[in-house]
Amino acid sequence: MFKKASTIIIFLFTPFVSFCQSANIEKEIHQYKESKPVMIDKARTMLLDMFSKGDLAKVKEIKDFLLSAEDEKFNSFFLAEYWFILCWTQEYNELCLSLQNLDSAKIERYKQRSWPKQDSLYTRLYRASMENELFLKQLINESDADKECREIAALTLDKLLIESKNNPYAQDSINEKADNFLNNSESKRYNDYIKKHIRYKLIAKNWSASVEFFSGYGMLTGKLSNTYRNFLPIGVGIGIGYKNADLSIRALNGNHKTNKDLTYSTGIYTKGSKVRIFIPEITLGYSILNNNYLKISPFGGIGLSDIRATTDQTDKVPELKELSTGYSTMYVAGLNIEVKFGPKKMPEFMPKTNYSYLNVRYSYGMPQFEKKYAGMHGNFHYITIGHGSMSRGTHRQ
Repeated sequence: MFKKASTIIIFLFTPFVSFCQSANIEKEIHQYKESKPVMIDKARTMLLDMFSKGDLAKVKEIKDFLLSAEDEKFNSFFLAEYWFILCWTQEYNELCLSLQNLDSAKIERYKQRSWPKQDSLYTRLYRASMENELFLKQLINESDADKECREIAALTLDKLLIESKNNPYAQDSINEKADNFLNNSESKRYNDYIKKHIRYKLIAKNWSASVEFFSGYGMLTGKLSNTYRNFLPIGVGIGIGYKNADLSIRALNGNHKTNKDLTYSTGIYTKGSKVRIFIPEITLGYSILNNNYLKISPFGGIGLSDIRATTDQTDKVPELKELSTGYSTMYVAGLNIEVKFGPKKMPEFMPKTNYSYLNVRYSYGMPQFEKKYAGMHGNFHYITIGHGSMSRGTHRQ
């Protein structure tokens, strides 16, 4: 009987308890204080609405509220949004103070905080500023801010809108204005900001690397031409550059034929038989002309030269190795003419440092065969045409 009564009581009071719990939750929800990110998101939405309606006074009020809501955990604006808003609300002194105090430590603190949720505020500000750029600059020029502040505000607006120009040379124009500002500024208050965030100019690093594959035509002179015919070289080269100097390491192999019968211990290597020439060389050149079209570099260096019967012949008749000149020192001098591929006109802030090229190279080789073999006096002339690629890094000036 007691168990039955308890069951009835529980059954009767369960809905009442549930109702009380629901009422308490509803009360808690109404009394619940919004978190800061939610509050920031709502305020940003309201700011966007007021900006779209053209109520800039209200925009300024909401902006100030959002700034007061920032702390060590949360950002209310992305920096570009904040600067756009200050241009519209004509708070140029606040803008200039923000730019003047923009150092690495402040940026790092910004990065460590939580950013606002992605919305359309930046896009709307950017589009409106792009469409009204001249109007905004007129407001800047007519403001009562000091001369340097007006100039830095206009430069900042140029930088914020640079992508809208669709002009690869827009940064050159900004750089020119930035350099004029730096040269004429008396206070130097904005120098750090200008150099780090407005002026952007890349310069080539000192070191470069290149690789080239080539072929061509080689001629022999003197008594060498009586013994051997001209040759067709093919080879590869790698280059290491430092500023205007280039160190080139190249190796070429050429096939040609004898111009007369050559006697060895067990027979005669008849006229017209195959021989090969191998020339490894290392040269140092210096650019006397280097632009986006051409690079011209005279060079000089040292190498080795060797003429011998081809491997397939010496495998059959090992005694043919007796006809080898052996590796002899060879002095080299000549001229490189590189025709650069790719854009011929580049923005000043972005030098042409990575490109492929067609290289026409003339070399004059002076082998020292005669010191080892009588009657082997003569020199080499060889012209090669190669295709290569060059890479040089850049760093910000």
